[in-house]
Amino acid sequence: MKEVLPLELITSLHELSQTLDSHDTIIFDLSDVLLNWDSVYFTSETKGIDDVRKMVKHPVWQDLEKGLINIKLALSMLSCELQTPYSKLKEMLKLSVGSLKVNQFMLEVLKGLHEKGKKIYCLSNVDLESFVYLYTHFDYWKYFNETYISALLQLRKPNPDIFQYLISSTSINTKSTIFIDDKSENLQEATNFGISTLKYNKENFEYTAIESGRSIPLKNITPEVHKKKTLGETYLNLRLRKFPFCKSFVRNNVQLADGGWPVYGLFIAPRSNTYFGSRELSTAFALEASFTFIKLKLS
Repeated sequence: MKEVLPLELITSLHELSQTLDSHDTIIFDLSDVLLNWDSVYFTSETKGIDDVRKMVKHPVWQDLEKGLINIKLALSMLSCELQTPYSKLKEMLKLSVGSLKVNQFMLEVLKGLHEKGKKIYCLSNVDLESFVYLYTHFDYWKYFNETYISALLQLRKPNPDIFQYLISSTSINTKSTIFIDDKSENLQEATNFGISTLKYNKENFEYTAIESGRSIPLKNITPEVHKKKTLGETYLNLRLRKFPFCKSFVRNNVQLADGGWPVYGLFIAPRSNTYFGSRELSTAFALEASFTFIKLKLS
C-alpha cells in the first residue's frame, strides 16, 4: 500500500526546483497551470451567466472535452441548461480563448526541466477545437515528450482510465513521477496510482508526496502487452475498444496544418483497425457531425 505523506507548502522557486529535481518524470496540466485566462465578461446581453467557468464545469462541456459532441451542439445544449442565449455563450467563449496567455513563471519551470533532460508529459482536459487553437498559437509543446488530450482519448480527468492509459503508454515509474494540476479531484486520482502531486495556485504549491507503492494495480502491463505496443497494437485499443471514436496521443512536434514538424507516434484511424507507428506523419484535425476524427497523411 502507498503512504501519502502530510501536505507541504512550497512558496519559493528554490523549493519548487528541489522538489521537481527529485523526480524523473513530470506531468503538466494546461489551464490555470501553464495557461492563464479570463473568464468573466459582461456583454450587451444581460440574460444568463457572465462567467465562462460556470459553462466549462457543466456535464455538457465535459462531454465536449471527451470528444463526444461538437462545439455547436454543446453551446446549443448549454444555452438551454444555463438559460443563456447561444450568441452570448459563443461570444464569451471567443473572448476567453482570446485572453489565453502563457504563465511565464511556469513556462520557465517547464524549460528548465526540459534542459535537465526530464521526461515531461502534458495531460489536459480540452476540447478538440480549443486544442487546435492552442497547438497553432503557442510553442511550449516542444518541451513535452508527449501530449495527452481528453478529446482525442475520449477520456478526461479525473477518470482513472486516463491515468492508467498514460502510465501504460509511457511505461513511466510512478514512484519517480509528479503531477502538477490545479484541481484537487484530479490530483487525488493521481495519488491513487502512486504519483506524487503539486496543486498549483498563484500563491504557492501544495506538495503531496507518495512514499511507496500504489493502491490501484495497473492491468495488462506485461512483456506481451509491451511487445504489442511496440508493434503498433496499443494498450488503448485493448483497454478502451468499446469507444467507436478516434483515440490517440500526440507526440512532440506534431504538425497540425501547414507546418513542417515531423511526428513519431501511433495513431488509430477512426472506425478501422489500421495502425500507423514509427513513421513521420502530418496531422490535420477536423470536425464531422457530432464526433471528431483525425486525418493522416504520410510524409
